[in-house]
Amino acid sequence: MEQKSKMVSFRLSAVEYDRIHQACETIGIRSVSEFARAALHRMIHTHDGQENPAIDLQVQGLREKLESLSAELDRIGRLVKRTN
Repeated sequence: MEQKSKMVSFRLSAVEYDRIHQACETIGIRSVSEFARAALHRMIHTHDGQENPAIDLQVQGLREKLESLSAELDRIGRLVKRTN
């Protein structure tokens, strides 16, 4: 892996940070920095015609909704088992 020697810094609101942190946990990315680096790489590749970030974002949003729905169904299933 190439050694990282340059730094980019920007500010986020608390809500933005929380959403990104949650996305990291959902996707399995180790850190907000790694998430930002991946997003920047996607944007660069988009200009090369290799990817479509709008579709990637829509797919990611659907994944997050499905994971949330799955967790809720699991919770409901546990509640039903307790009452039986």
